[in-house]
Amino acid sequence: KLYELKNIYIMNARGEIIIDSKGEASFGMPIAEEILPPRILSALQKGGIQVTPVYEDGLGQIYKSAYLPLYAKGKNAHPLAYLRVDANPQFLAALASMRRGVITAAATTIPLAIILAALLAFTFLHPIRKLTSAAKKISAGERNIHIGLRGHDELTLLGQTFDSMAISLREKEEHLEILRGQAEERAEYMREMAGIVAHEVRNPLAATQGYLELLLRKSPPNTPSIEYGKSALHELG
Repeated sequence: KLYELKNIYIMNARGEIIIDSKGEASFGMPIAEEILPPRILSALQKGGIQVTPVYEDGLGQIYKSAYLPLYAKGKNAHPLAYLRVDANPQFLAALASMRRGVITAAATTIPLAIILAALLAFTFLHPIRKLTSAAKKISAGERNIHIGLRGHDELTLLGQTFDSMAISLREKEEHLEILRGQAEERAEYMREMAGIVAHEVRNPLAATQGYLELLLRKSPPNTPSIEYGKSALHELG
């Protein structure tokens, strides 16, 4: 509650008031040592937030002050000024209550956040792991794969697309296997036909070769028929 703050000041490096939010202090007025002890002023000049012990003002009211160093843009080595906030017990109690509320809320929400994070991680990691496992099986040659993700998110769509791809790949490989079998049957048929043709061709050639050899044995030497017969045998191989 801001209205429970006693006052807010801006002071120079010597601890003299420059701005007073309530207008009660004059410009350049030094702050009493009991409110701003020298050790706190020295610590402020080195940077960092400082808080005074509880003290009484001139009217006997209890307060506590906090000081914050203010730097120019770029954060020079020494603060240019200090912000001072004086708070009364009601304000301090309100801060303590807020702190307790924050701690209680954190103690309640952090476990819930952990559980929610675990659920979200399972929701996203489970389909990713299934997709990774299926991809490894596909690369290893397995084709009878079905992920079976359900839902309406992008991961589910990816899983369904993967299933369709696996089915299409399996069907194409089965078709290629059928074509390969047909090609092997045709090759076997062509080999059989080639053997039959070669056999049929070799039979008359063998008879012809036999007749030529007989003719050469029966023919007189040094006659044209001998030369013709040798030439024909050579052609027949």
